Amino acid sequence: METSAKASINVEEAFLTLASDIKSKMEKRLEANNPPKGGHQLKFAENRKTETWLSRCNLL
Repeated sequence: METSAKASINVEEAFLTLASDIKSKMEKRLEANNPPKGGHQLKFAENRKTETWLSRCNLL
């Protein structure tokens, strides 16, 4: 994606796209390491002490 910080062209779109891709890859990696139980697509540990930073990551 072509961007220009000087002209403010596609900067926000590029950031959101990159952040979304990173989040998606991290979710897939987490899912591969901890297969879902009980039919939930993504299920984090019920014990808050073992909750990862990824479960608190949100993109608007």
